[in-house]
Amino acid sequence: MEPLDDSYKRHTQITDLTPQELGLSKAPQGTGKNARVIKRKVRPSRRLQAVKIATPKKQGESPILKYESPLHHYKMSFKMELGGLITYGVRKQPPFTSAHIQEFPASRIVEVLHWYRNLRHKSLAEAQEAFSAGEILYIVLEETAVTLEGIIRCPAYPDVNQLSVILSMVLGGLSFLERQHFFINLDCSLVLLSNAGDLKIGLHKPTQGISVSEGTLRNAQLARTITSRLMYKTTTSQSHHASSARCINSSPDNARRKH
Repeated sequence: MEPLDDSYKRHTQITDLTPQELGLSKAPQGTGKNARVIKRKVRPSRRLQAVKIATPKKQGESPILKYESPLHHYKMSFKMELGGLITYGVRKQPPFTSAHIQEFPASRIVEVLHWYRNLRHKSLAEAQEAFSAGEILYIVLEETAVTLEGIIRCPAYPDVNQLSVILSMVLGGLSFLERQHFFINLDCSLVLLSNAGDLKIGLHKPTQGISVSEGTLRNAQLARTITSRLMYKTTTSQSHHASSARCINSSPDNARRKH
């Protein structure tokens, strides 16, 4: 085979590139060994988009109703009475957290969803997920250990600080509901204590035909009743009789008799 002619040989010429062509700029004087490379900043818009994709559900948002059974996501263990009949469930996928699942018939779907979607406050129970399957609505709540009724019936008496914290949490939730013109006849067995130590008012049916002034007065009476039950460890009926007795003893006629 004959050798190739020199005309077919590839000639490569190496030339020096200017700093402008390399995209370099002249370093300021005095940098020397202290010179460093500055990382390129990422545009805020791109970073926000990435976070939005990674976390499509913002913290505190109302849950999206999923039309499927919670059995696809939770392993149901057992049922128990805690602020109503609930099912103890554990997630099938990591992080395998436990939760309490409530069931409601189709006739209460509008009422229940209104509570968990529109009435949102730190002292109200918050739904983590919601499922609808077979004419049944499933609400997934955070795991709780005891109710306010259980705290009242506990032999241990709360100190002044504990009493003030309990009342502030309960009254905070009641005040929020009052501002929403949503009045309830508070049931202590439906006020749940979370594992973090926060009291959460669970689902209550609204009291119809009540004015704002009547609702405010009722909330004040509820605060007195809860305080009395926590301090004296009385049942609901005993607290009612004690309250009636105080009203009788403080009446003007009774006061005149004493004088």
